[in-house]
Amino acid sequence: MFRSIIISLLLLVPVVTCITECLERNEDLRSNGEEKGAATLRVFNLSPMALFLVWVNEKGQDSSAFTPIQIPNKGGGRVHELTTSIGHAFRIYDEKMGLLKEHVMEEAKMDISINHACHDTEENTKENQFTEDQEMRALVHNQEAPCLPEDESKHWS
Repeated sequence: MFRSIIISLLLLVPVVTCITECLERNEDLRSNGEEKGAATLRVFNLSPMALFLVWVNEKGQDSSAFTPIQIPNKGGGRVHELTTSIGHAFRIYDEKMGLLKEHVMEEAKMDISINHACHDTEENTKENQFTEDQEMRALVHNQEAPCLPEDESKHWS
């Protein structure tokens, strides 16, 4: 029975990608200019530094038209949700501009968990690391908040 409970819980948790090392920039990464439907990207900052989410334009450049979104590493701002489009590309940097993730929205909903920064010290990482329990709690919808959009439960977590 315990096993079936664990499996059931795992099915409820969205796909999470954990980052463990810094990346080389992929010069072929581009946003698709065609609108292929709405999408939601959630970024969980579990690292010891603030992160920056940057939209990549159709030319493969970090867009100056899109202000980078800062995702703090402390407090309630550790999770950022962005409404975007399928086909849009993003880069995630640590606060010292180390590249942590490049991502193209291929699905209507995607979660990314960043638990490392390129410019960490080992002590800083251990001190600020979320526990697995805290990470799971961050995924839970606030039960007192309204479920939106109304009458569209497929969008509720």
